[in-house]
Amino acid sequence: MKDIYRFKVGDFAPSESTRSFTPEGYLKCVNVRLGKAPQVRQYYAYEFPNLEGFSADQTINVYTPAEELFKPNPIKSWDGADATDYHPPKNEINAANWKEYHIGYCENVRQEGEYLVGDLLIKDKDSIDLIQNNERLEMSLGYGATLVLEQGLAPDGTVYQAKFINFIGNHVALVK
Repeated sequence: MKDIYRFKVGDFAPSESTRSFTPEGYLKCVNVRLGKAPQVRQYYAYEFPNLEGFSADQTINVYTPAEELFKPNPIKSWDGADATDYHPPKNEINAANWKEYHIGYCENVRQEGEYLVGDLLIKDKDSIDLIQNNERLEMSLGYGATLVLEQGLAPDGTVYQAKFINFIGNHVALVK
C-alpha cells in the first residue's frame, strides 16, 4: 500500500427497475441497480486532484472491492440519500445546495449479488419525464472514498493501480 487520498467520486452502473406511480404523480423505481462490485473502472488522473505519480491525461485503473462497497456502513450511508439529475458540482449534496439538485431520494439500499440495489422515489416532473422517455438509463453513485495507490489484480484478471476503500455515500445521480 502506498499513498492514500480521499476523494468525492461518481460511478456509473446500468440500471433496471420496476416503475410505478404514486397517487401524487411521483415515480417509484424499485430494484434500481446503483453500483457494482467487484469491478475495475478507468479514470483519468486529473479526476483525482493532487494525485502524485501520474500525468493529468494518464488513465488509471481503480478497483472497487466487493468487501468494501458492501460493508454495512456504506450501504446505510446511501439509505435516504438524495437523488439528482447528473452529479452536482464537486460531486456533493450538502445543506447549501440540496434544494437546487434534489429530485427525489433513495431508500431500502441493499446488496443483491454483485450489485448495490435501492428503490428511488423521483418527485421532480422533468426528471420523471426523462426517465420515462429513456433519456436517463443509468445510475451513478456519488460518494466519498479513500483511494489507495496499490498495484493488484481484480478477480476477473484486470490489473489495477489503485483501489477504493472506506465508502461514504452522498447521493445517487441519474445519468445518460
